[in-house]
Amino acid sequence: MSVRRLACATALACALAACAVADSATSPDSGTGGDASVVCTLRLEAPPMPVAPATIIITAVVEGSTGLIDVAWAVTGPDGLTAQSTPRGPGDAELELFAEYAGVYLVSASATRGDNSCCSAFDELLVTELGARTASYTLSYTPLAGQPAPTQRDPSPVVVYGGTDRPIGNRALDPGAPLAGVVRGPTGGIAAYLKLARQGDGAEVELFAAADGSFATLLPSGEWSMLVVPDDPVLPPARLSELTEFVMLDAGEQLSGVVIRADGTPVAGARVAAHLLGLPASFTTTAANGTFELFTRSAGAPLGLAVVPPAGEGLPGLELSADSGIVVAPDGFVEIRLADAAPVLLMPELVSSSGEPVPGARVTFVATSLSVAGEVTVTGAAPVLASGASRVVAVAGPDGRLPAVPLHLGTWEAVVEAPALGVGEALALIAIDLTTGEPASGVMLTTAATESRELTVTDDTGAPVSGADVVASSRGLHGVGAGVASRASSDVNGVAHLSLAPGLDYDVVVEPPRAARLARARAALGNGASVISLTRAVYLRGTVVFSGGTGVGGVRVAAWCDGCDAPVAETITHPGGAFMLRVPDPGVAP
Repeated sequence: MSVRRLACATALACALAACAVADSATSPDSGTGGDASVVCTLRLEAPPMPVAPATIIITAVVEGSTGLIDVAWAVTGPDGLTAQSTPRGPGDAELELFAEYAGVYLVSASATRGDNSCCSAFDELLVTELGARTASYTLSYTPLAGQPAPTQRDPSPVVVYGGTDRPIGNRALDPGAPLAGVVRGPTGGIAAYLKLARQGDGAEVELFAAADGSFATLLPSGEWSMLVVPDDPVLPPARLSELTEFVMLDAGEQLSGVVIRADGTPVAGARVAAHLLGLPASFTTTAANGTFELFTRSAGAPLGLAVVPPAGEGLPGLELSADSGIVVAPDGFVEIRLADAAPVLLMPELVSSSGEPVPGARVTFVATSLSVAGEVTVTGAAPVLASGASRVVAVAGPDGRLPAVPLHLGTWEAVVEAPALGVGEALALIAIDLTTGEPASGVMLTTAATESRELTVTDDTGAPVSGADVVASSRGLHGVGAGVASRASSDVNGVAHLSLAPGLDYDVVVEPPRAARLARARAALGNGASVISLTRAVYLRGTVVFSGGTGVGGVRVAAWCDGCDAPVAETITHPGGAFMLRVPDPGVAP
């Protein structure tokens, strides 16, 4: 029969306790003071994962020394009371425990053998429910700066059983290995952003190389790759499949081209970005004759391009996805011809939701579909049509009026921000159709007053939950206003009153009150029903220890489910390293 061992807090502690007894003992073999050998040790054995109700036999295994064994037992049940148990066998070396209910049973034993006292053993025995479902979580640890371990994920997933708290014992952190090196470019050390990714679990570590190129960190064990993004825009980013002490970057492969108008005249001052193989883009600006040179890596791979013309030229922006299939040879040349189309000079009016001027309001015009764009031609290949892309920002003056805004024919959306109006006004999104020119009636832009929204928090029985912390974060509009949050606490009826902008989507996180056995919930909040039900929680309890078995407070511990892009629970270790997480209860099959 396979068994689970119930041991001392650590094997080391058990051995030290026994050695202390041995050192103080007097025997014919050792003389006064004895030798330093372990006289006797104690460990506990029990069947793995018993299912309640169950009669469980726990055995005290004493090793070392000679003579009769005498074991004293104590068991506390999940309710905190003494559990029903009966010692049996010679010297009470076995304990018959009746586990009526699922939960954690605290089992302790102390033993003597002959004239010697063995160490005491203490552990937590997990008893599950019949039909308990399971869920698996991965824990991550973020130590404080200066603590002797790097940020890391636990290599051993934790399995949780429905209806039962889960003791997980000591979680030993990988102390990591020092990683130090230098990033060098063609002329010597360079500053750079470094992003390290571990193969297998996708763990990431971010750091920066200093101006002389030096970098250093602690890195958990594993096989790592490195993304290097130099501060110098002339040097293109690079991805290394493995770590090396000296990161040597060459200048890359030159990409040459020209940006011209439809009539062939050059466009000076245009911003050009190119990217290959998913690497961050390389940037440059066109010269007076419209030409540009920048450096990339992996020439021969599909090319992505973006062009932002200089302001005031009346030219549309252009984007070309790498999915277009354009490939540039190392000696190739790219011609980017922007469409010849005069923009509409829009004279929008802007007022608040109450009809008042809005000084300092910011309006971001984003093209969703342009009637014109341009084309890209690579030496030896046919031209490829490129989509239009444009973003224009205008700010209202002291009188609340916007300046004239040049926008090309097509459909646009205007995102209005009025921060000076405070929480009473928020983001507003206005659709603008310019496919045939400016509308005869002009374009009116209006800020949007925030609306009070009620979100009801309940438990899984439908009962209201008071004291829950509710945070709604805006997803933003075209990258504007993302993360703008509204926060409230649920009242005695479980209702939280949030101040939200109409028409926006929000991500909501509900943190239950500390005393409630409920798990954190995440939800997308649109314009529909606003009820979030919190599921019952089970507790994960353990201790974070560093090298040598020392537990330290201040380590952030988070639990992640498979496929989660955010943790389901987070906490900070107490002094000594102990922590507790509330994770969703997987439940019990009917």
